[in-house]
Amino acid sequence: MENYLQKLNDLEKRTESLIKELGIKFNAKRLFSFATLYLLDFEDSKSFKIVASENFKDMNSKVVINTAIGEATKYEKKTTKHQIFLLGNRKLQKLSKEDAIEYLAKGIELIGLYKQYRATREAFQAEFESKFAINIAANNLYVVEKNVEDREKSEYIKYRRALENDAEYKEWSYTLFKLETEDEKLKELKNIELSNK
Repeated sequence: MENYLQKLNDLEKRTESLIKELGIKFNAKRLFSFATLYLLDFEDSKSFKIVASENFKDMNSKVVINTAIGEATKYEKKTTKHQIFLLGNRKLQKLSKEDAIEYLAKGIELIGLYKQYRATREAFQAEFESKFAINIAANNLYVVEKNVEDREKSEYIKYRRALENDAEYKEWSYTLFKLETEDEKLKELKNIELSNK
């Protein structure tokens, strides 16, 4: 687990450093939350552009609907795009060949860091699921027990707690939960910000 956390931390630091160098308005966490981040083909735009897309819930589109089990709130899902990097003809004319290469390389590295961060998060989650499959199964099966409102009395939960690796499972589980909680907070802030644009 420590290897994943260290790698995520290193990737975030390098990304923050590149963001400052390139004068990008988003921080690393926001950049990692984008749905996509890619370099547009030069032929299409006559410049080198890095474009990000992100999904959000439009908080101004709230609709309450009646369902069989009561009222439910729905929001319209939208996508927006941001140009976060540009190397156009005007800038190219001012830069030496070496400076142009270095500048574009930083943009390309930024995309690589984004992909590495997301892949590392995915690998972290995947290892948790494969390493602790028994723990997760026992934890999830609690919901099928009839008349057990208190988790502490669940036979499945007792079984999970008796497993040799339960302490390690809880540590991994809590760490991933903290990362997911950060993601959710960022998503909420993003929904509000983008809904008000």
